[in-house]
This record gives sequence, C-alpha cells and structure tokens, in this order.
Amino acid sequence: MSADNGVYILVTKRGHNKREYRVVECQCVDNITFDPDYPLYNFPIHAPQLNADNTISLFGKARVFTDQKIAEGYAQCLLDITIEKYGICEYGIVWLDYSAIRFPKSHSPRAGEWRDINDVPDRLLHRAGLY
Repeated sequence: MSADNGVYILVTKRGHNKREYRVVECQCVDNITFDPDYPLYNFPIHAPQLNADNTISLFGKARVFTDQKIAEGYAQCLLDITIEKYGICEYGIVWLDYSAIRFPKSHSPRAGEWRDINDVPDRLLHRAGLY
C-alpha cells in the first residue's frame, strides 16, 4: 500500500529578490500544476505554472516563513510528527521551487474581498502565529 504523502516546502516570490516558504504535510501535491484543459502533448515544453485553486487548497493554510533555515527546521519537525503518527512518510521532505512567481491570491468569502498573504508585513504574520 502506498502512503503517497510527504512534507512539502513551496518556494514562491515575496517582493523584490525575496522568497517565502510554505511548509505542509499533504498528499496529491502534483495537483498544484494540474490543468484539465491543458493539452498533454505540450507538457514538457510549456508546462503550466500553478493551478491557483489546487495550490490554495493545499498550501493556503500552511505556515509561511521568510527564512529558509527556519522553514527547513519546521519541515523536519513535521516529518518527525508524520512518521510518528502514520509510521511512514513516503516522499520525505520535498522542495517545490516556484520562486519566480507569487503565491496565488485567494478569495475570502466572509470578508468579501481579495486577500493576499504576500501583502501582510512579517511583523503581523508573526503576531498571528503564521511566521
């Protein structure tokens, strides 16, 4: 039986020459690039970047870090917890480098407005427990 799970670190752009790291334990991470309307024969040359809905679904509630070493440490903790809880973590820690693009915006139905984690200052992320 396959666990098909892993701890994933999604690297995206955060402002000018900065990166942010979203860390999550999940399954089916290949869905972040899934596009049902994309012709398969073009895939190797012009692969789709990120499917916004699937990316937000998997990484939208992930912890966001601006320091690579802290993200790696958190990922290691998640890996240890996952192995202890399930007995297996099939893919271990995997880096997903999309550092040339920003994390997709998500719609907050309660607030009725667009929210973008990239526009929140680090001090507020820290205060909210997200960094």
